[in-house]
Amino acid sequence: MPHSESDDEFPNDFDGVDFSAVPELQAQQLPPSQAGPSTIPSSQVDRAGAPTSGQGIGIVTPVSGSRSTSRASSHFDSFDELDVDPRLLAAIDEIESRALREHQSGTVPAFPEPPFANVSPLGDFGKGKKRSIAECDFDSQVLITPPVVLGLDAPKSNSGENLQTILEGYENEIICPICCDILVAAFMCNPCGHTTCGDCGYGWISRNKYSPTCAVCRSELIKSKPLLPNYAIDNVVKHHISALAESGRTEWREQGYRLIDWKKRLDAWKKQYPSILAEENAREVRIRQPVDHPAEYYESLRRALNYSPAPPPPTSNRRSRRNRRHH
Repeated sequence: MPHSESDDEFPNDFDGVDFSAVPELQAQQLPPSQAGPSTIPSSQVDRAGAPTSGQGIGIVTPVSGSRSTSRASSHFDSFDELDVDPRLLAAIDEIESRALREHQSGTVPAFPEPPFANVSPLGDFGKGKKRSIAECDFDSQVLITPPVVLGLDAPKSNSGENLQTILEGYENEIICPICCDILVAAFMCNPCGHTTCGDCGYGWISRNKYSPTCAVCRSELIKSKPLLPNYAIDNVVKHHISALAESGRTEWREQGYRLIDWKKRLDAWKKQYPSILAEENAREVRIRQPVDHPAEYYESLRRALNYSPAPPPPTSNRRSRRNRRHH
Protein backbone atom coordinates (compact mmCIF):
# COMPACT_ATOMS: atom_id res chain seq x y z
CA MET A 1 0.00 0.00 0.00
CA PRO A 2 1.48 3.42 -0.92
CA HIS A 3 2.45 5.87 1.76
CA SER A 4 -0.36 8.27 2.66
CA GLU A 5 0.34 11.96 3.17
CA SER A 6 -3.14 12.60 4.56
CA ASP A 7 -3.60 14.18 7.98
CA ASP A 8 -6.01 11.41 8.89
CA GLU A 9 -4.98 8.81 11.38
CA PHE A 10 -5.85 5.89 9.06
CA PRO A 11 -4.45 5.33 5.48
CA ASN A 12 -6.54 6.38 2.48
CA ASP A 13 -7.57 3.38 0.39
CA PHE A 14 -8.31 5.61 -2.64
CA ASP A 15 -4.91 7.23 -2.68
CA GLY A 16 -3.43 7.01 -6.17
CA VAL A 17 -6.79 6.50 -7.96
CA ASP A 18 -7.30 8.79 -10.99
CA PHE A 19 -10.90 9.98 -10.67
CA SER A 20 -10.62 11.89 -13.98
CA ALA A 21 -10.66 8.61 -15.85
CA VAL A 22 -14.14 7.82 -14.51
CA PRO A 23 -16.74 9.26 -16.97
CA GLU A 24 -19.56 9.31 -14.44
CA LEU A 25 -17.63 11.65 -12.16
CA GLN A 26 -16.84 14.26 -14.84
CA ALA A 27 -20.29 15.86 -14.68
CA GLN A 28 -20.23 16.07 -10.83
CA GLN A 29 -16.69 17.38 -10.46
CA LEU A 30 -16.46 20.40 -8.11
CA PRO A 31 -14.04 23.31 -8.45
CA PRO A 32 -10.81 23.08 -6.52
CA SER A 33 -10.62 24.58 -3.06
CA GLN A 34 -9.46 28.13 -2.70
CA ALA A 35 -6.89 29.32 -0.26
CA GLY A 36 -8.77 32.51 0.51
CA PRO A 37 -12.45 33.16 1.04
CA SER A 38 -14.82 32.20 -1.79
CA THR A 39 -15.96 34.85 -4.25
CA ILE A 40 -19.30 33.16 -4.79
CA PRO A 41 -21.97 34.68 -2.56
CA SER A 42 -23.77 32.35 -0.19
CA SER A 43 -27.13 33.14 -1.81
CA GLN A 44 -25.91 31.62 -5.08
CA VAL A 45 -24.91 28.34 -3.48
CA ASP A 46 -27.58 25.66 -3.41
CA ARG A 47 -28.07 23.20 -0.55
CA ALA A 48 -26.00 20.54 -2.36
CA GLY A 49 -23.00 22.88 -2.30
CA ALA A 50 -22.84 23.44 -6.12
CA PRO A 51 -23.23 26.88 -7.80
CA THR A 52 -26.52 27.80 -9.43
CA SER A 53 -27.02 27.34 -13.15
CA GLY A 54 -27.01 31.08 -13.88
CA GLN A 55 -23.41 31.65 -13.00
CA GLY A 56 -21.87 29.86 -15.98
CA ILE A 57 -18.91 28.61 -14.03
CA GLY A 58 -17.00 26.01 -15.97
CA ILE A 59 -15.95 22.68 -14.60
CA VAL A 60 -12.26 22.46 -14.05
CA THR A 61 -10.76 19.08 -14.69
CA PRO A 62 -8.40 18.24 -11.87
CA VAL A 63 -4.92 17.06 -12.59
CA SER A 64 -4.37 13.39 -12.05
CA GLY A 65 -2.57 12.59 -8.81
CA SER A 66 -3.06 16.09 -7.32
CA ARG A 67 -3.63 16.55 -3.60
CA SER A 68 -7.06 18.12 -4.03
CA THR A 69 -8.52 15.20 -6.00
CA SER A 70 -7.11 12.56 -3.73
CA ARG A 71 -8.99 13.77 -0.66
CA ALA A 72 -12.16 11.78 -0.12
CA SER A 73 -12.91 12.61 3.49
CA SER A 74 -14.73 15.91 2.73
CA HIS A 75 -16.23 17.67 -0.28
CA PHE A 76 -15.91 21.18 1.25
CA ASP A 77 -12.59 22.77 2.02
CA SER A 78 -14.03 26.18 2.99
CA PHE A 79 -16.73 27.18 5.52
CA ASP A 80 -18.12 29.73 3.06
CA GLU A 81 -19.35 26.98 0.72
CA LEU A 82 -22.03 25.97 3.28
CA ASP A 83 -25.53 27.41 3.12
CA VAL A 84 -25.30 29.59 6.29
CA ASP A 85 -27.17 32.81 7.00
CA PRO A 86 -24.70 35.72 6.70
CA ARG A 87 -26.36 37.50 9.60
CA LEU A 88 -25.46 34.58 11.85
CA LEU A 89 -21.87 34.75 10.71
CA ALA A 90 -21.75 38.49 11.34
CA ALA A 91 -23.17 38.05 14.83
CA ILE A 92 -20.61 35.37 15.64
CA ASP A 93 -17.78 37.60 14.43
CA GLU A 94 -19.06 40.48 16.54
CA ILE A 95 -19.25 38.31 19.67
CA GLU A 96 -15.76 36.94 19.13
CA SER A 97 -14.24 40.35 18.58
CA ARG A 98 -15.99 41.86 21.59
CA ALA A 99 -14.92 38.99 23.85
CA LEU A 100 -11.35 39.35 22.62
CA ARG A 101 -11.31 43.09 23.34
CA GLU A 102 -12.78 42.70 26.82
CA HIS A 103 -10.40 39.89 27.68
CA GLN A 104 -7.38 41.92 26.59
CA SER A 105 -8.54 45.00 28.52
CA GLY A 106 -9.16 42.96 31.69
CA THR A 107 -12.65 44.32 32.36
CA VAL A 108 -14.35 40.93 32.29
CA PRO A 109 -12.99 37.70 33.79
CA ALA A 110 -12.03 34.92 31.43
CA PHE A 111 -14.85 32.72 32.73
CA PRO A 112 -18.39 33.88 33.50
CA GLU A 113 -19.37 34.08 37.16
CA PRO A 114 -21.99 31.68 38.48
CA PRO A 115 -25.46 33.12 39.17
CA PHE A 116 -24.81 32.93 42.93
CA ALA A 117 -21.51 34.82 42.89
CA ASN A 118 -23.07 37.94 44.43
CA VAL A 119 -24.78 36.06 47.25
CA SER A 120 -22.90 36.11 50.54
CA PRO A 121 -22.47 32.83 52.43
CA LEU A 122 -24.52 32.06 55.51
CA GLY A 123 -21.51 32.64 57.76
CA ASP A 124 -21.51 36.38 56.97
CA PHE A 125 -24.73 36.91 58.89
CA GLY A 126 -23.10 35.79 62.11
CA LYS A 127 -20.29 38.38 61.70
CA GLY A 128 -22.66 41.35 61.74
CA LYS A 129 -22.68 41.95 57.96
CA LYS A 130 -26.06 42.97 56.57
CA ARG A 131 -27.11 43.03 52.95
CA SER A 132 -29.83 45.28 51.66
CA ILE A 133 -32.53 44.14 49.27
CA ALA A 134 -30.97 46.17 46.46
CA GLU A 135 -27.72 44.18 46.71
CA CYS A 136 -29.43 40.83 46.16
CA ASP A 137 -29.14 39.18 42.78
CA PHE A 138 -32.75 38.85 41.60
CA ASP A 139 -31.64 37.25 38.33
CA SER A 140 -30.98 34.05 40.22
CA GLN A 141 -34.60 34.02 41.44
CA VAL A 142 -33.35 32.97 44.88
CA LEU A 143 -34.25 34.79 48.07
CA ILE A 144 -31.55 34.49 50.70
CA THR A 145 -32.76 35.03 54.27
CA PRO A 146 -30.57 35.15 57.38
CA PRO A 147 -30.68 32.06 59.60
CA VAL A 148 -32.95 32.16 62.61
CA VAL A 149 -31.13 31.53 65.87
CA LEU A 150 -33.29 29.89 68.47
CA GLY A 151 -33.64 31.78 71.72
CA LEU A 152 -32.66 35.25 70.46
CA ASP A 153 -36.21 36.40 69.80
CA ALA A 154 -37.60 34.94 73.01
CA PRO A 155 -39.35 37.50 75.24
CA LYS A 156 -37.49 38.78 78.25
CA SER A 157 -40.27 37.62 80.55
CA ASN A 158 -39.39 33.99 79.85
CA SER A 159 -35.74 34.55 80.80
CA GLY A 160 -36.84 36.23 84.03
CA GLU A 161 -39.12 33.33 84.88
CA ASN A 162 -36.33 30.85 84.20
CA LEU A 163 -33.99 32.78 86.49
CA GLN A 164 -36.57 32.78 89.27
CA THR A 165 -37.03 29.03 88.90
CA ILE A 166 -33.28 28.42 89.13
CA LEU A 167 -32.90 30.62 92.20
CA GLU A 168 -35.83 28.98 93.97
CA GLY A 169 -34.41 25.52 93.36
CA TYR A 170 -30.97 26.66 94.49
CA GLU A 171 -32.40 28.30 97.63
CA ASN A 172 -33.55 24.93 98.97
CA GLU A 173 -29.90 23.93 99.40
CA ILE A 174 -29.05 26.83 101.74
CA ILE A 175 -32.02 26.55 104.10
CA CYS A 176 -31.40 25.81 107.78
CA PRO A 177 -33.12 22.54 108.83
CA ILE A 178 -34.00 24.00 112.25
CA CYS A 179 -35.39 27.50 111.54
CA CYS A 180 -36.31 26.77 107.85
CA ASP A 181 -34.83 30.10 106.73
CA ILE A 182 -31.73 31.11 104.78
CA LEU A 183 -28.59 30.26 106.72
CA VAL A 184 -27.05 32.90 108.97
CA ALA A 185 -23.44 32.20 110.03
CA ALA A 186 -23.40 28.61 108.78
CA PHE A 187 -21.89 25.95 111.07
CA MET A 188 -21.18 22.33 110.17
CA CYS A 189 -21.85 19.46 112.56
CA ASN A 190 -18.72 17.52 113.48
CA PRO A 191 -18.30 14.86 112.11
CA CYS A 192 -21.53 14.19 110.12
CA GLY A 193 -21.28 17.45 108.08
CA HIS A 194 -24.88 18.72 108.18
CA THR A 195 -25.07 22.53 108.16
CA THR A 196 -27.24 24.76 110.35
CA CYS A 197 -27.26 28.36 111.50
CA GLY A 198 -24.80 29.09 114.28
CA ASP A 199 -27.49 30.25 116.68
CA CYS A 200 -29.78 27.32 115.84
CA GLY A 201 -26.99 24.71 116.10
CA TYR A 202 -25.67 25.83 119.48
CA GLY A 203 -29.21 26.23 120.77
CA TRP A 204 -29.88 22.61 119.86
CA ILE A 205 -26.67 21.38 121.53
CA SER A 206 -27.34 23.36 124.73
CA ARG A 207 -30.26 21.06 125.49
CA ASN A 208 -27.87 18.13 125.90
CA LYS A 209 -24.32 19.32 126.51
CA TYR A 210 -22.96 16.02 127.79
CA SER A 211 -23.99 13.96 124.75
CA PRO A 212 -24.60 16.37 121.82
CA THR A 213 -26.21 14.99 118.66
CA CYS A 214 -26.92 16.28 115.14
CA ALA A 215 -30.31 17.90 114.61
CA VAL A 216 -30.70 16.19 111.22
CA CYS A 217 -29.36 12.63 111.54
CA ARG A 218 -29.12 12.37 115.35
CA SER A 219 -25.56 11.09 115.15
CA GLU A 220 -23.29 11.70 118.14
CA LEU A 221 -21.03 14.76 117.87
CA ILE A 222 -17.58 15.36 119.29
CA LYS A 223 -17.93 16.95 122.72
CA SER A 224 -14.89 19.21 122.50
CA LYS A 225 -15.83 20.65 119.06
CA PRO A 226 -19.41 19.74 118.15
CA LEU A 227 -19.75 22.51 115.51
CA LEU A 228 -17.26 23.98 113.03
CA PRO A 229 -17.69 27.24 111.07
CA ASN A 230 -18.46 26.74 107.36
CA TYR A 231 -17.07 29.82 105.59
CA ALA A 232 -17.65 28.45 102.09
CA ILE A 233 -21.42 28.25 102.64
CA ASP A 234 -21.36 31.78 104.09
CA ASN A 235 -19.90 33.13 100.82
CA VAL A 236 -22.47 31.19 98.78
CA VAL A 237 -25.31 32.66 100.84
CA LYS A 238 -24.05 36.21 100.31
CA HIS A 239 -23.85 35.74 96.53
CA HIS A 240 -27.30 34.16 96.51
CA ILE A 241 -28.83 37.13 98.33
CA SER A 242 -27.25 39.50 95.78
CA ALA A 243 -28.68 37.41 92.93
CA LEU A 244 -32.14 37.50 94.49
CA ALA A 245 -31.99 41.29 94.66
CA GLU A 246 -30.87 41.58 91.02
CA SER A 247 -33.61 39.21 89.84
CA GLY A 248 -36.34 41.58 90.98
CA ARG A 249 -37.14 40.26 94.45
CA THR A 250 -37.90 43.50 96.30
CA GLU A 251 -37.81 41.84 99.74
CA TRP A 252 -34.08 41.16 99.26
CA ARG A 253 -33.13 44.61 98.00
CA GLU A 254 -31.91 47.44 100.20
CA GLN A 255 -34.53 48.27 102.84
CA GLY A 256 -36.33 45.02 102.01
CA TYR A 257 -37.91 43.32 105.03
CA ARG A 258 -36.22 39.94 104.52
CA LEU A 259 -32.78 41.47 104.03
CA ILE A 260 -33.24 43.60 107.16
CA ASP A 261 -34.27 40.55 109.21
CA TRP A 262 -31.29 38.53 107.91
CA LYS A 263 -28.84 41.30 108.84
CA LYS A 264 -30.35 41.60 112.34
CA ARG A 265 -29.86 37.89 112.96
CA LEU A 266 -26.27 38.10 111.70
CA ASP A 267 -25.45 41.05 113.99
CA ALA A 268 -26.97 39.27 116.99
CA TRP A 269 -24.88 36.19 116.30
CA LYS A 270 -21.67 38.21 116.01
CA LYS A 271 -22.29 39.55 119.51
CA GLN A 272 -23.11 36.12 120.93
CA TYR A 273 -20.43 33.98 119.34
CA PRO A 274 -17.34 35.28 121.27
CA SER A 275 -18.74 34.11 124.62
CA ILE A 276 -19.71 30.71 123.15
CA LEU A 277 -16.23 30.32 121.66
CA ALA A 278 -14.52 31.21 124.96
CA GLU A 279 -16.61 28.68 126.87
CA GLU A 280 -15.85 26.00 124.28
CA ASN A 281 -12.12 26.65 124.43
CA ALA A 282 -12.14 26.53 128.23
CA ARG A 283 -13.94 23.19 128.15
CA GLU A 284 -11.34 21.81 125.76
CA VAL A 285 -8.50 22.96 128.03
CA ARG A 286 -10.07 21.31 131.07
CA ILE A 287 -10.38 18.04 129.22
CA ARG A 288 -6.80 17.97 127.97
CA GLN A 289 -4.95 19.45 131.02
CA PRO A 290 -4.05 16.92 133.79
CA VAL A 291 -5.19 17.64 137.38
CA ASP A 292 -2.39 18.28 139.89
CA HIS A 293 -2.94 16.20 143.10
CA PRO A 294 -0.69 15.90 146.17
CA ALA A 295 1.73 12.99 146.55
CA GLU A 296 -0.35 11.34 149.30
CA TYR A 297 -3.22 10.94 146.85
CA TYR A 298 -1.09 9.04 144.37
CA GLU A 299 0.39 6.91 147.18
CA SER A 300 -3.03 5.88 148.37
CA LEU A 301 -3.99 4.92 144.83
CA ARG A 302 -0.86 2.83 144.49
CA ARG A 303 -1.58 1.02 147.73
CA ALA A 304 -5.15 0.40 146.68
CA LEU A 305 -4.03 -1.15 143.43
CA ASN A 306 -1.44 -3.38 145.21
CA TYR A 307 -3.73 -4.21 148.12
CA SER A 308 -3.01 -7.41 150.17
CA PRO A 309 -4.60 -8.37 153.55
CA ALA A 310 -2.35 -7.66 156.56
CA PRO A 311 -1.26 -10.65 158.79
CA PRO A 312 -2.91 -11.00 162.28
CA PRO A 313 -1.04 -9.32 165.16
CA PRO A 314 1.16 -11.69 167.34
CA THR A 315 -0.13 -12.72 170.86
CA SER A 316 2.02 -12.45 174.02
CA ASN A 317 3.31 -15.55 175.99
CA ARG A 318 1.62 -14.54 179.26
CA ARG A 319 -1.79 -14.62 177.74
CA SER A 320 -1.17 -18.03 176.26
CA ARG A 321 -0.02 -19.40 179.64
CA ARG A 322 -3.10 -18.07 181.39
CA ASN A 323 -5.29 -19.70 178.86
CA ARG A 324 -3.59 -23.02 179.45
CA ARG A 325 -4.09 -22.79 183.25
CA HIS A 326 -7.80 -22.17 182.95
CA HIS A 327 -8.20 -25.21 180.77
